[in-house]
Amino acid sequence: MAAVNKMLPRHKRLDERYSRKPPNSVISYGIVAILLTLVLTSWVTPLHATGPSKGLTLQIFRNPDINQPHLAGSYSHNVSGSDQITVQSPDPSGGAVAVSWSLGIDFTNVSVVRLSFQLMTTTVQNGTYGARVGALVGLATSSSTCCPSDRSALFPRDSKVITVATDCCYAGANLFFGSTTWINPDAPLSGDRITKVFEKQVPGYADDAIFHSYTIEMNLTSETTIWTVDGGSTAAYTGFTFTPSYLVFWAQGHDPGDYAVAQMRNVRMEMFTFESGGSLPNPQPTSPEPPVSPYSQWWFWAIIGLSGLSGILALGYLGPWISPKKGQPAPAKSEGQTCPQCGAQMPLGSLFCGKCGLKFAGGAI
Repeated sequence: MAAVNKMLPRHKRLDERYSRKPPNSVISYGIVAILLTLVLTSWVTPLHATGPSKGLTLQIFRNPDINQPHLAGSYSHNVSGSDQITVQSPDPSGGAVAVSWSLGIDFTNVSVVRLSFQLMTTTVQNGTYGARVGALVGLATSSSTCCPSDRSALFPRDSKVITVATDCCYAGANLFFGSTTWINPDAPLSGDRITKVFEKQVPGYADDAIFHSYTIEMNLTSETTIWTVDGGSTAAYTGFTFTPSYLVFWAQGHDPGDYAVAQMRNVRMEMFTFESGGSLPNPQPTSPEPPVSPYSQWWFWAIIGLSGLSGILALGYLGPWISPKKGQPAPAKSEGQTCPQCGAQMPLGSLFCGKCGLKFAGGAI
């Protein structure tokens, strides 16, 4: 058998050499496989995996559906998502603005509604009697209108409202968590227009030119509302919740020379359901976030880069199998001879079959 191997052409002495791949080729094919896996994964991951989430978010990126300015009040919305109300008061009448966003959300099977936002109030310039600025953010069953002579936000009869409000500085700077029902919006005194279901006063948080973070969470199942500010001070009340239809934002300023500013930003709304038999919230889809162009995302260009690199490597390593090596013409299919005993294909002029060892008579069959 050794004699047979010596007489055969070197590049075809043993059949096992035909299928043997050098170690560097095996490594190369592994790299191509890994890159292709990364490409396929990256195509799927950015679209479906965004990390741990407590629920899909409804964010306010647009102008309000209802804008109700009063006297010297004005409202503006910028592209960064910040909403601002300003009042430059020329006289004691001052001014105010009430704006409302329609939520348009289906609350079927929703157990928990959570509103989070940041609010800042400041007086750029004090009026005759000092700083005067007030603001309110909340959830309501109706939109807000504005305003009677006292510059208050108005709601229709039987409206339900849960709010975070700040006021400065007739009686100092104060924060108020509150729940109210509107009974008579036409009453001349603001206190006669509503029934205060709940109110908690917290000193500070007003007219400090600092964005404070707030949450209002309503558990529709237990009818419990929880308020928080800056992740610390909280208030809770059980017995008054509702499915909101509007997000409202109101601010006012007064006294001659008073220049009041209220800003709201990073407004998010989350909805949850409860797992059967458990107490942990489960995400309930809400209105989708505004679409983001893939061309502005890092993962899009990472996919393009990985796809191109995988294609180049695949062509580089599969090319020799597809086309003959440079300088070596492809062997003609008709050259060679077949062993009559085992059927193996041997080079033309072979004396022995390299597979079964049959001796060919005279070097030909």
